[in-house]
Amino acid sequence: MTKNSGICRVLYALLPDNYFKCKYCSPVRRQQPSSGYGNLISHLRDKHPEYEADYVAYTGSLATSLHSFDFVSDKIANIYHWMEWVVDRNMSLSEVDHPLTRSMSRLKPISSKTLKST
Repeated sequence: MTKNSGICRVLYALLPDNYFKCKYCSPVRRQQPSSGYGNLISHLRDKHPEYEADYVAYTGSLATSLHSFDFVSDKIANIYHWMEWVVDRNMSLSEVDHPLTRSMSRLKPISSKTLKST
């Protein structure tokens, strides 16, 4: 499920003093930071029911664009995915050196020394 904060960052323009301007129809709404994004999301639900599809299309196009420009090398992406694997599973960095771990992963082999140095 998408976080409301992410949707609001894309579909509203941030103005001073906790005001937000809808990028669809331009009304300005106030939303206190401590109260979440309910006011802004309810406006989108009521006035722009297509907002979720638009948000998904927008974020999907960003991912495609970044990938097509090759901003991240394969080597760096591999290191990132190994780090993600280790951190998300709360394992030690040396886990990447274990033959069973390497055999179960689709990632290119890496050493714990490489992870420690990044």
